Amino acid sequence: MQGKPQGKATRRAQLVTSAAPASVDPQAEDIDLPTEVPDALPNHKIPRAKMLAPLKISCKLWPESKPLDRYSVMFVDEELTFVDLPSAPPYPDPIELYVSKEFMDALPEGAVSLIPLRIKVNTVLGIDYLYKGTDVIFDKQPPGGDLPPAIDFDEDIDNNGLTLAKLLGELGGVLEGTIPSYEFQEEGDTINLFMKLRSDGIQIDAGTVVTTSKSSGTKVTYDRTVLEKVDGAGIVDFYYAATDDVGNQHGPAPGTPVNMLIKDAPETVPAPLVPRFDPEDDKLITDPDARPAMVIQIPRYTPTPKEGDYFIVSVGDQSVVTSPLKASDIGNDPLLELGFPYTLLFPSTGDGTPPAPIFTADVRYQVMRSGLSSPSEIKPVDFDLSLPGNPDPNPDPLPNPEPGLPDNPNENLQRPTLRGESGADNDLPADDAEKDATGIVPWLDLSATPVAAFKEGDVIQLYIDAKDGGAVGAARTVTGDDVTKAADLKITVERADLQSHSGAHQFYYGATRILESGEEVTAFSPSQAINIKTAGELPGGGTLYAATFVKAAGRRAYGINIDDARNGTPVRIRLDQTNVGEGDTIAWEFVGTPDVGTPGAPTSDSGSHIITKNDLVERDDSSLPKPPAKPITEKRAFVDIMLAPGVLLPVNFGHGYFDYTIENQAGKGAAVQDNVLMDVRTGN
Repeated sequence: MQGKPQGKATRRAQLVTSAAPASVDPQAEDIDLPTEVPDALPNHKIPRAKMLAPLKISCKLWPESKPLDRYSVMFVDEELTFVDLPSAPPYPDPIELYVSKEFMDALPEGAVSLIPLRIKVNTVLGIDYLYKGTDVIFDKQPPGGDLPPAIDFDEDIDNNGLTLAKLLGELGGVLEGTIPSYEFQEEGDTINLFMKLRSDGIQIDAGTVVTTSKSSGTKVTYDRTVLEKVDGAGIVDFYYAATDDVGNQHGPAPGTPVNMLIKDAPETVPAPLVPRFDPEDDKLITDPDARPAMVIQIPRYTPTPKEGDYFIVSVGDQSVVTSPLKASDIGNDPLLELGFPYTLLFPSTGDGTPPAPIFTADVRYQVMRSGLSSPSEIKPVDFDLSLPGNPDPNPDPLPNPEPGLPDNPNENLQRPTLRGESGADNDLPADDAEKDATGIVPWLDLSATPVAAFKEGDVIQLYIDAKDGGAVGAARTVTGDDVTKAADLKITVERADLQSHSGAHQFYYGATRILESGEEVTAFSPSQAINIKTAGELPGGGTLYAATFVKAAGRRAYGINIDDARNGTPVRIRLDQTNVGEGDTIAWEFVGTPDVGTPGAPTSDSGSHIITKNDLVERDDSSLPKPPAKPITEKRAFVDIMLAPGVLLPVNFGHGYFDYTIENQAGKGAAVQDNVLMDVRTGN
C-alpha cells in the first residue's frame, strides 16, 4: 500500500567462510571419530544465545591416546583452543574444549559465517592426528534486513479505519492482513505481532504466526478478542518482530496506522426509522411525505450512545451531517430526528432535466465517534415523488403567506394569467368585468430545460384568494390531446366570478395527480396579483351627476345670457360623489349648438383637470338645485371649469351641452349630460 515502508526484494544470505579449503577434507582424517558441537542445531547453526559464552566443542577420547597428548580445536590451520591430557590415566571422556566468545564476537554482524572446525591430536613426539571435521554456521543476519516491510491491510481499512460494526459485519469478525515477504526470510521464522495505541504508547501482544515458506507473504489475523485489548479509540499501530531459528531478530517493523474503535464501540446499529414509510399500510414516500423534508429518526444502538456521537445520514448517494448528541439526548428513543432535504432525495441527472420521480433508495446512517464510522443496517425505501410541475426547486414554505393561500406552492410551476375580453392581462378594466375572462395556465415548467408541467389525467382548478371557497371556473382535466398539442391551457372564468372578486386579489391554480399507487397529490402554483375593476368601483358608481352652469341659478329657466358669457362662465362639477378622490382625472367637453333657423355658429371646447387636495375642501355652493327651483346654499367640494367667451358668444341663441368623465384606478365614470339654454345675443 502507498505510504507504508517497503522491504527490499528478497535476497540470499551473505556467507563468510574460512580460507581454502572451505570445509574439512574428509580424506585428510586420521581418526574415524567426529568433531561434535553439542549446541549446534541440526542444520549446523549456532543459536545466538550460545554465542554469549564460550562454545563447547567435544569428541570421544581417541583409544590410542597417550599421556600429555594435546587436543586442539582447529579452524583450518589456526588453533583456537587446546587441552592436554593428564600425565597418567584415567583420561576424560569425552574431551571438551571451548571456542572463545571473542572469536565469535569477531565474526561480522549481518552475515552468515560458515566455519569449518575439527579436533587435532598432537602427541608428545609431534605427530598430528585429525578427527573428522564439521562445518559450523554462525548466522548473525536478522530476518527482515535493514527495513522490514509493514503489515498490509485492505485499502478501506487504511482510508476509513476500523470499527466494531465493520469488523462484525463486513469483515466477518476477523481483521486480516499480510506481511509481505522480507529479506532473509526462512520457513519457520516466528513472527510476534504487536499493537500500540498512539495516545498511550503501551505495546500490546497480538499473537504469533510462523512463516511457511522462504518467499511468500504471511497472513495475519486479529479477532475481536485481540482487538479489544486496545482500551480506547484512535490511531493504532500494527507491527511485528520476526525471529529466525537461531534467535536473530530485527527491531520492530514500521507500524501500519489504523484509526480504530473496537472496545465499547457501537455494535448493533439498526436501520433508521422513516415514520412515513415504516407502517405496513403505507410503504411509499410521496410528495406530502417528502416536501419540504422527509423525516428520518435515529434509533438507539448498542452499547450505549455517547454524548458527542453524530451521524452521517444518507439517502441513495446524498448525505447530510447531524449535530452531535447532547447529554439530554442519550435517554431518548429514538435518539434524534431530522428532516432530510427534499432536493437531496432525487437521484441526480446532471443534465438539467427533471430527475425520475419514481425510484428506490437505500436509507442508512453512520454513527461517528472519535472520527470513525459505524455503519447502520440499510433500509430500502420506495419513492414516488411525481408532482405536477415536476420537482419543486424551493420546497420550503413561504415565509409570510397570505391567510388562506397555499403556504408551499411548487415554484417550478409558472404563474397563471387572467386575460379579459379586451386583451388586458391581470389588470381588468370594468368593461372586462362585465364579460367572461380566460385563465391561462402555462404548459411548460420552469426547469433549466423546460418540460411539460402536466400529464394526461391531471386535474387543474383555478382559484382567486383562499383555497376554501375560492375556486373559480370549472375543473379542467388534462387530455391526451392537450399532451399532444403541448399548448397553454385555457379555462373560462365567468363574469359572476369576476363581479364577486372586484379589486386586488391573488390568482393561482392547483393541479391534482393520481399516482400509480392510487394516492392523490396536489401542487399549487405561485400566485399572480390581479386587479378586477367593476362598475361599482368607478367614479359615481359608474354614473356621475350632471354638471351645473353656476350663473343659471335662481332664474325662471335653466340658461345663461349675454352677461354670463361676455367674460366667460363657470361650469361646476361636484366632487362629493362616490369613488371620487385626489389624483382622479376629469375630462370634459362642451358643444354649443345654435337653434335651427337662428343666426349663430356651433362651437366646442374640451380639457382636463387632475383633482387636487385643495379641490376636495368643502366650500359654500349655491348652484343647486337647478331652476326653476330656488337654490340652496350647501357645503360641498367642487371644481369649476371656466368656458371662455369665444366658445359661448358665437352660438347666439341655442343650447350648450356639457359632458365629463372622471377616471380613477378602477376606470372611468361618465356624467349625465348637462343641457343649458343659451341666449347670448349681443342685442339682448
